[in-house]
Amino acid sequence: MTLKNKKLQLKILKININSKKINVSFNIKNKYYNAEYYLIKKGLYKYFNIDKFKIMYTKNGKPYLNNGIYLSISHDREIVVVALSNVPVGIDIQYYRKLNNNVLTNINKLLNIKSNIITNFSIKEAILKLNGDVFKNINNYDINDYHIISHYTKKYIIICVCYKYMIK
Repeated sequence: MTLKNKKLQLKILKININSKKINVSFNIKNKYYNAEYYLIKKGLYKYFNIDKFKIMYTKNGKPYLNNGIYLSISHDREIVVVALSNVPVGIDIQYYRKLNNNVLTNINKLLNIKSNIITNFSIKEAILKLNGDVFKNINNYDINDYHIISHYTKKYIIICVCYKYMIK
């Protein structure tokens, strides 16, 4: 199978789970699912002109769509982010947190890094989501193989990744 480079089409959508815009209530107990569905529906229609879709899941729980558009979802606290793309994609959102020294040391050892823990953790989380892999395999991936798109705010970071070899 030959993979061709594509011009990247990527849309990142974000919403607060308590937003009044979310008018779907498939699951009263799960505000995250309602927000995810709202963003997917809005993004597919607005950016890809698709109005019918079905969300399915791999055995590891990775969501995917039945229409050729790639999907990744993340949430932290009250914010949900969704990435929709024409190439496989992974996304992660992390609020900045104060971590004690023991936690910092353990995360540094786990991720094999020495600085910028939240950013590196978020990159690796997004890579895991892209590959549909589980946390125990977090160090099986080289971040240099991925195109990384980052967005920083005062409260959180959003990281989106895709394979470098798949995009122009």
